Amino acid sequence: MKYILVTGGVISGIGKGIIASSVGTILKSCGLHVTAIKIDPYINIDAGTFSPYEHGKSFSLKFPSSCEVFVLDDGGEVDLDLGNYERFLDIRLIRDNNLTTGKIYQSVINKERRGDYLGKTVQVVPHITDAIQEWVMKQAKISVDDDGVEPQVCVIELGGTVGDIESMPFIEAFRQFQFKVKRENFCNIHVSLIPQPKTTGEQKTKPTQNSVRELRGLGLSPDLIVCRCTTPLETSVKEKISMFCHVEPTQVICVHDVSSIYRVPLLLEDQGVVNYLRQRLNLPVEMRQRQMLTKWKEMADRSDRLLEHVSIALVGKYTKLSDSYTSVIKALQHSALAINHKLEVKYVDSADLEVKTMQEEPVKYHEAWQKLCSADGVLVPGGFGVRGTEGKMLAISWARKQNKPFLGVCLGMQLAVCEFARNVLGWEDANSTEFNPETKHPVVNPELKHHFEAKGLHFVGQDVEGERMEVIELEDHCYFVGVQYHPEFTSRPIKPSPPYFGLLLAAAGKLQSYLAKGCRLSPRDTYSDRSESSSPEVDILELKLASLYINRQTLEVHTPAQPDSCTGWQEQFSIRAPMDLTLWQYQFRIIMLGDSTVGKSSLLKRYTEDMFLESINQTVGVDFYVHFLEVEPGVRVKLQFWDTAGQERFRSVTRSYYRNSVGGLLVFDMTSRDSFDHIKEWHAEVCERVQPHKVLFVLVGQKSDRDAHGERAVRREEAEKLAGRLGMPYIEASAKSGHNVRESFELLTRRVYQGLLSGEVQLMEGWDGVKCAAPQALRLQRASGSKPGTAPGNNKKCCG
Repeated sequence: MKYILVTGGVISGIGKGIIASSVGTILKSCGLHVTAIKIDPYINIDAGTFSPYEHGKSFSLKFPSSCEVFVLDDGGEVDLDLGNYERFLDIRLIRDNNLTTGKIYQSVINKERRGDYLGKTVQVVPHITDAIQEWVMKQAKISVDDDGVEPQVCVIELGGTVGDIESMPFIEAFRQFQFKVKRENFCNIHVSLIPQPKTTGEQKTKPTQNSVRELRGLGLSPDLIVCRCTTPLETSVKEKISMFCHVEPTQVICVHDVSSIYRVPLLLEDQGVVNYLRQRLNLPVEMRQRQMLTKWKEMADRSDRLLEHVSIALVGKYTKLSDSYTSVIKALQHSALAINHKLEVKYVDSADLEVKTMQEEPVKYHEAWQKLCSADGVLVPGGFGVRGTEGKMLAISWARKQNKPFLGVCLGMQLAVCEFARNVLGWEDANSTEFNPETKHPVVNPELKHHFEAKGLHFVGQDVEGERMEVIELEDHCYFVGVQYHPEFTSRPIKPSPPYFGLLLAAAGKLQSYLAKGCRLSPRDTYSDRSESSSPEVDILELKLASLYINRQTLEVHTPAQPDSCTGWQEQFSIRAPMDLTLWQYQFRIIMLGDSTVGKSSLLKRYTEDMFLESINQTVGVDFYVHFLEVEPGVRVKLQFWDTAGQERFRSVTRSYYRNSVGGLLVFDMTSRDSFDHIKEWHAEVCERVQPHKVLFVLVGQKSDRDAHGERAVRREEAEKLAGRLGMPYIEASAKSGHNVRESFELLTRRVYQGLLSGEVQLMEGWDGVKCAAPQALRLQRASGSKPGTAPGNNKKCCG
């Protein structure tokens, strides 16, 4: 058995769980059987009694924090990191894979009470440390795969940070453990933070040096140092860490912010982690291309290039802390990715849908209903307590009557039954005895099954004893399903959960097509286990489609060599490849302008990452973001955003970026009069520097959510008047609530695209405001008589 211990330094919540999961993933891709253990130093026995507002408030560099309690196959209620292990490694863990201080002390105290220690004084060393080692060695041998094979590698994550008083017994246990199992069977990966203060932009190594020094002082020496940073690690920084931390430069691994957590295993693979572990632990691994990792790369690439959106209204009572529904969101993301859509989750507090809110806070009430009604599908997840249940039933009723795709999970299913009983069966006080013990119609009752089925609500799934109704489905509805169990806990990135998958298919309008194909996706969707082919050879063949590219000098289409059985394959795709497989036809450079603190970066984060942070570091100079958008069928645009600093001291830097921009979002804070008054200056400054080119603008009033609180300092009429005077449209948005964020960016993008079609914007050599990626594709479009991508007068500039 090989043991890999993952420790963390500097701060908690740095991403040890994702790193541990990623290490396990790349080892499993080599054909090894991998298990995982999470150690939590808190004294709680398990995570079952944690409040979602209490557990796991963590620092995150685009890695998700842990606030949800994850439920395992055997009912164990554990830390969310075990959910990451299961999703990444596609394994089934049990409650003993989560080791806590409470469990260890309980075990030792029980032994002492039974007299197992023969009257000896029970101490932290050796009794607690021995118990930790025995637990790890015993649990590491338990199979976590369906084939029942004993694992070869155990990845152990130690929660918290090195130096915490709570984790000292565990550190000491592993100090002893490394000698017990021998050096060739144990290694330590230490995850540490490399901060990069915005004021200097310099990557700082001192926190990592101190963290490693402390770890060494406790008797553990890291074999790999994984550096969490916002940008790729500079060579000089890597060499400095190597020198001061007594490791080779190749043992310093950079894990910087990436577009998706699916890219983390690929980062580790690219930096030789598998090769190092193979040599360090004598692993029986062949260094060859691995299909599992190929699928991960395809999945990560797909995640980055999604163009179509699908929105789901999540109606719950803990929506102020979205991480309370982490597994639900993951299940939705897995399904959205499988159908090639970018997921947009609209969080709706169920209490805001109720009549009481309409009377007390009408603005909040109407905003909640607007979110619900604008979504493509509705999800009511599990929950506890009576608060918000009436609002959930109102949402369920609306979805049923409007033929809107709906999925109810656990409590969501029970409330769907209650809603149906009230509004279809006519039992006005129908309820669950959990909420109203005195109800005359306790409808969560198998004896009433025939009443519901007579009206079209069928119970299509039961438990193995046939006593508990597990799945409901409404006839003559596009998708109305409820499940008593929690399918989100078994969803995997390449094996999306069927109930969630069905919801996303219905919300995207693809369910009937999917069913007509025999419940298979397109063969092009090769990364997912729901693709049309289950043959590994065909999977690999299809993945090669993504490697088609255009040689811009010769305008030839290149394809990988194919076996004889694929005769005609190249001819079939040689014409389609430029348009179908090029990620974008145009690139627009968009600049973000406005005073400091108006929320430019927050708008960008909300649009590109669907993320909002209450506190965000100020931009130093210019930050860069990329997003893809389909402006019309078959025409994809790569949006390259330049987020400029609003402070005066950075103007000399930011001004140099104006000239190569084709679009600009002029942003002011609706609660700040000064930021609005400065808009004319920003506009004039850009116009002065872009000649002879032209920048098209949209004026954005940011922080529209403050209007409801009476904090508006700029009237809409005067903002519209200014926009009209400057020749641009005006829109109000809120990065915090998500209101009109997507509309703001898409309004500007379509304005630039229309300008390109009309000739107002022109493609010119030496100017990067607009770029054309696939000239041959455009020629082929025109030859077939389809709509050109540029104005006729500009054809030569684009196509030569």
